[in-house]
Amino acid sequence: MGTGTGMGTGTGPAGRKAQHRVTARRRASGPRDQRHRRERPLPLGRARTGSGRALADGHGTPPAGAASSAAPSAGLVDLFPGRLGAMDINCVIVDSTDPDRLAAFWSALLDRPVVGRSGPYVWLERRNGLGVGFQRADGSKAGKNRLHLDLEAGDPAAEQARVEALGGRRLAEYDPGGFLVMADPEGNEFCIIPKGSFEIDDEGRADYLTGTAEAT
Repeated sequence: MGTGTGMGTGTGPAGRKAQHRVTARRRASGPRDQRHRRERPLPLGRARTGSGRALADGHGTPPAGAASSAAPSAGLVDLFPGRLGAMDINCVIVDSTDPDRLAAFWSALLDRPVVGRSGPYVWLERRNGLGVGFQRADGSKAGKNRLHLDLEAGDPAAEQARVEALGGRRLAEYDPGGFLVMADPEGNEFCIIPKGSFEIDDEGRADYLTGTAEAT
């Protein structure tokens, strides 16, 4: 037999139909080397950056006016198109075994007077729309906080001494990261950062600790 119009991969009608189906599938799915490629999403709050060092306010937030390479996700923005408005942070609440004592520490540190008590809560004066409260809770803190405050200061070293005088302490184990990390009397971590911008490297290490008082 020759290679005429029979079944198989010849040039007859059946062969042409099979070749057409293969071609159509390839067009629909794209080139073979791109078929399974997906852009890896970045963690929330992270922007794609190049190598080198970058100026940051706090932990990596670009300074005001700086261009950002991260565009908001249209899918997240448009998820609830009929919502009345974006939510905002109303209060920061800290669990405490002794809310009166902890409120006194933070009142002195932030220069916010204690303004009220209601049930298990002790409240500091609300400023700039943000309230701070302390809630009585059973059990001591266990492990590192998953959320912490950054307090800015003109002189972080001087503020370190004030924190220690009020009953807090420096957590020297965090020094390799370049941030001045302190703990309140119940062990809640917070950072003291300089006002304005400072540099961080690609690993998230800051550089402002030079000259800061050594841990005691």
